[in-house]
Amino acid sequence: MWCGARDWVSQIHAPYACPGNFTYLCAWVAAPGYGNGWNQMLVTDDFPFQDLLTFTYHGYFNSEPHYDQTFVEYDAGGGNWIEIATYDGVIDTIAVHELLLSQARTKLRFHFTSDGVWSDEDGLWDTDGAFIVDSITISDVGGTIDYENFESYTFCIRDTRGAGGIWYGDVELPYGNYSGLVNNLADKDPCGDNFATQVVFFIGSPYPSSDYPGLFDVPFCKGPGNIEAPCQDEAIISPVIDMNMYSSNRNEVQDTPIPPALIPQLGGTHLRFTVYRDLPLENLVFYTWGVRNIDPVDACPGLWLNHDCVYYGSSQDYHFLTEGIGDLVGFDKNGDGYADPIQLSIRCIDMCDVWYGVYGDCADHTPSPWIDNVRIYSYVSIGPQWSLRLIDLFQDNFPENALVLESYIRADASIDLRPASDPIMDLGDSVVVTCNAPRAGGIDTTIDGWPKVYCHVYPKYIGDPLNPKPTLYGPQLEGTYGRYTSDDGDTWTILQCDYARIGDYIAPNKYMMDLNDSLFTRGHEIYYYFSAYDKNGQKSTMPAKAQTDLGYSFSMSCLPSLNSDILLCSNVSDEISIDNHPVIGPTPQAFEDVTGSKPDQYENYEEIDKLLDRIIEILEEIYKIIIEIIKILESIIDEISKIIEEIPEHEYSPSAEISMDGGGHHRIGSGTIYGDRCKSELLIEWLEHSMHEVGLWICGDDIAYELARSANPAARELLSAYCGVEFVGDSYFGLGSTVNPLVKADPNPGNPLWHGTHGDSFYVFGGCPIINRFDYLEKTGTGEYALQYPDVMGQPYYAGIYNAGTNSYGYQFKTMWFGFDFECIRDAELTVPIIRNQIIKDILIWIKHDVNVDISEADEVPAVNSLGQNFPNPFNPATTIEFSLKTRGHVSIKIYDVSGRLVKTLVDGVMSTGPHKVIWDGTNNRNAKIASGVYFYRMNTGEFEQTRKTVLLR
Repeated sequence: MWCGARDWVSQIHAPYACPGNFTYLCAWVAAPGYGNGWNQMLVTDDFPFQDLLTFTYHGYFNSEPHYDQTFVEYDAGGGNWIEIATYDGVIDTIAVHELLLSQARTKLRFHFTSDGVWSDEDGLWDTDGAFIVDSITISDVGGTIDYENFESYTFCIRDTRGAGGIWYGDVELPYGNYSGLVNNLADKDPCGDNFATQVVFFIGSPYPSSDYPGLFDVPFCKGPGNIEAPCQDEAIISPVIDMNMYSSNRNEVQDTPIPPALIPQLGGTHLRFTVYRDLPLENLVFYTWGVRNIDPVDACPGLWLNHDCVYYGSSQDYHFLTEGIGDLVGFDKNGDGYADPIQLSIRCIDMCDVWYGVYGDCADHTPSPWIDNVRIYSYVSIGPQWSLRLIDLFQDNFPENALVLESYIRADASIDLRPASDPIMDLGDSVVVTCNAPRAGGIDTTIDGWPKVYCHVYPKYIGDPLNPKPTLYGPQLEGTYGRYTSDDGDTWTILQCDYARIGDYIAPNKYMMDLNDSLFTRGHEIYYYFSAYDKNGQKSTMPAKAQTDLGYSFSMSCLPSLNSDILLCSNVSDEISIDNHPVIGPTPQAFEDVTGSKPDQYENYEEIDKLLDRIIEILEEIYKIIIEIIKILESIIDEISKIIEEIPEHEYSPSAEISMDGGGHHRIGSGTIYGDRCKSELLIEWLEHSMHEVGLWICGDDIAYELARSANPAARELLSAYCGVEFVGDSYFGLGSTVNPLVKADPNPGNPLWHGTHGDSFYVFGGCPIINRFDYLEKTGTGEYALQYPDVMGQPYYAGIYNAGTNSYGYQFKTMWFGFDFECIRDAELTVPIIRNQIIKDILIWIKHDVNVDISEADEVPAVNSLGQNFPNPFNPATTIEFSLKTRGHVSIKIYDVSGRLVKTLVDGVMSTGPHKVIWDGTNNRNAKIASGVYFYRMNTGEFEQTRKTVLLR
């Protein structure tokens, strides 16, 4: 079923907007209206005119604001269409356009485009249609050229120009059908290969790939110089899948009926497929998927459904995408308990026509994505099925009034309601979850028609223990949407969710609720989870294990908590398990171990670029007031210190240390510093006007890359002038080095990671299944080396830079920059990290922050037994092998061929504790050169043994 061209259908996504003729669909969620991914026009023939051209019409426009738009345009010649007007939202207008053109002939058109979601097709935006026009008049100095009220015409006939005077309906021509099957593809994934047959989308396109010889890049549809063409949107579609059958051999043949008694229990359904991702966000090429239900009686296909997401990834790897689709798989309309048949689609979509200049420049397309191993699983899952987006959950937040830190903190979803191009942050108010029970006939309701979908809420105060705040529970938690149901008297309160709606339109299977925005203040931690009942009375929760265990609930922090003067900013990936409290690894625990208190943590969900704007707004106001106070009181030196002392040390005033973790190996949108409103400006203001000695620590792949290429001068100023960092490259791995380099402190006396006779050393884990590539840096200005990667071909490469300076008020600031994510730090390549605590301790002591006395000096250099991967690998003529010893003792390192015969002994003797390295020059024990091939090297200390593989290429 999955792997043959005879089974999967390749399809260009190009629907037509003809009344009563909804292509590929039998019905819409909301009609009349328009669909997802439309690109359609009402166009004139070319016509002559003299002097001033006047164009009038009565237009009624109704589409999603900012995203789905109607453009009124004229043809300047050569297919160059010039915009006259743009409409979105709901507009009823009689428009008059006067055009003084230099040409003698032209065309006019109404051009409507919609993005991939939120239309009448999926029911998320209910309209009366994209645009309706009537009474169109075209005239010049000689009189009326054409007038149309369309009373006598029936047109918009698919594939045929309808007779509407000089007006006709049209769509842009697609590139063509380029999807197909290819095997033995040469990928760039060092962790895996796939030589079997895969689906690729671009066979014979106009753009042969230079990076992947023999393949073709995604066609370009928009770029500099107003280059525009139709954007690729191509899909492969499965045959009809009978949800009452399964494959006993786990292949493409459904050969065995599912026992009828079991079918009603199969509420869980997963879609899984392999995708090769060389899809940098800036190229704006994505993959996505869809599922549609087929009516078993009349075989009518329903709408394509998904979770309103597109997917990308620049890591050049094979990735298993697993998506729960139990909430989308339909139910037989006859009500006999059997699921409808379904079809699947997997698409490659180019969004340059929508997001060009907002998220990327579409400049460097690749042949990716490649698709393989598509599977559907059904499993027993009793009760409603759930899905959610992290951006629809409550976001950590700060006081609404920046000047009154005990003012209320809003409980808002992290999704930004404004378009991506708008730098102002406008958080969504209501939390939204998707919940459905198709096999039980839907979600149950109460007598008054409310859905039996609930949010269980527990606001816990974690702030100053000497000044506790009252426990919040009961009806006071109720917000604008949802209603109070019950509580247990002191912890959990149950709120019933309302139907999610846009205006008066109810979105299918979506439920919303919010909390009282005039209730929470700093120091509150809000735990919550969801539950629902289907029409069979069965219950399920989201997260699945959530009941009263806070470890399996979602949470929202009201900041600052008063527990710490460290603010840890980090990203939350949408790939984390939703059955665990969404945090970034052990980083907060590491800070707590070192300082004795948990740091305040601001977790960003998906709208990463703009979520810190709320912090900026608060801190900018605080800093402005502090600076004004300083200016006013410059002549009253004794009073200055008194006023500054009254600014609480636990607030995020200029006296606080901030640790910022960029997180992961992402690029645009992932760093907590880089964004539409550049956070560099805030950090420079903070460093330059602090009235205390302060420290800034920045960790993460590609943060230096982003700041170095930013158009904002403040970004480059923070990087070079304040942090002393020069960006050199974004992939230490790409130099041909090891994926897990052993990073060592640079031995200069001022380096906080160097301890006189020895320094901190640790592995930076970048290995499989996902390669992290790591920035490499150089110092500039007053910057100094902090950490060094292993040399490559005799050339040094640096992983960390530190700097110190004096600000405008004579106070010292210190900065530390790591070119990798803190979470990648390891003692050895596969052991639980202990060294992280030591690094945190060293840096906090350096910036004069108190640390836990229980961390002893003896722990500074935790020694381990380890054998590193040689580099380069493959190699010719020589390669370096790094290893480390936990204790002084005998160690041997020997080379063997594939048959197990000894080739050469590299090390055989007693060596000291700590890191070491040895070079193998590709010779045997007789110092003769050996042949190309695969070899193995083994380290043995008596208590430790490890073997690794290497390749010699002559």
